[in-house]
Amino acid sequence: NKHFLQKKYNDAIQCYNSAIQQSEKAIYYVNRALCYIKLKQWDKVYLDSRHALDLDSTYIKANCYLGQYYLEQQRYDEAIYYFKYSLDLSKIQNKNFGDEINRLLRIAQKKRFLLLENKRIDCEIELQTYLKTLITEDKDKKIQQRIENYFHDKQQEKNGGSMNDNNSNETAKHYNINVTPREKVTSSPLTETTNESSNNGGNSGLSLFKQYLSKVIGHHNNEISTSLGM
Repeated sequence: NKHFLQKKYNDAIQCYNSAIQQSEKAIYYVNRALCYIKLKQWDKVYLDSRHALDLDSTYIKANCYLGQYYLEQQRYDEAIYYFKYSLDLSKIQNKNFGDEINRLLRIAQKKRFLLLENKRIDCEIELQTYLKTLITEDKDKKIQQRIENYFHDKQQEKNGGSMNDNNSNETAKHYNINVTPREKVTSSPLTETTNESSNNGGNSGLSLFKQYLSKVIGHHNNEISTSLGM
């Protein structure tokens, strides 16, 4: 104890080592564990605290020191458990350790809360990032689909225009009637129409057909007028 009060922790540890060799008592392990706490040698704190609890499971300081070990390891659930248990033992045994144990308990609870809160925030950020990725991918897919639809519509229009041109050609062929009379008539409107149709093969078939009908009707009217002596 003299070495400990003088903060000569290594010298104090040597004294406790000698005492343990002579007689294993929980108090020796607990006092040595406290020296290791001051030196922040937490693995040794754990071992000495466990040895003390093996000898006396109701040893308040041993439970409290084990709680401190878990607190340093950020294992807050275990730390809170041992601090609460130490607090209960201090009440049962009427020991005046309550204030210090409560202080350590509040530290453990606060750090546990902050750890869980940080995890929650990280999860929210990860979720938001994932949702943004989905939205971006969906937007890209829609843009790609619109592009594909645009080119598809253009191709359909192109194909439709070709079909209309083909239909026009078929119509022209359908109405482009070449009249070949059985006997050659030199000045017949039919002959003139036929010749004009041959010479103007590039005109629309429908236009030629209308011209043909017009001349036939005119020729027919002339014949009627001649017959009536008009």
